Amino acid sequence: MVWWWLAAGIAALFIVGLALSRVMDWFADNRIGNEYGIMMRERLASGNYRVVAGVFDKHETMTAVQSWEAEALEGDLDQFFEGHDRVKIDLHS
Repeated sequence: MVWWWLAAGIAALFIVGLALSRVMDWFADNRIGNEYGIMMRERLASGNYRVVAGVFDKHETMTAVQSWEAEALEGDLDQFFEGHDRVKIDLHS
């Protein structure tokens, strides 16, 4: 949960609709080796969504973080969460 607070200090990229492909491209660009990612979503008081993605190494040290704010989550990204607000992603090569 520490990375969530770190992400709050990062300026969010604002887009109208956030798609899974954009987030997964970011993960692909920011992974180095045998790592995992965590992605969280939050519904803001404004009605927008904030999605934060973090990459962690095998020592559970965050190596990269990115935040997006969007008016809506595209269907593929919304389905990826499968009704949860946090998902862990295996980024092993």
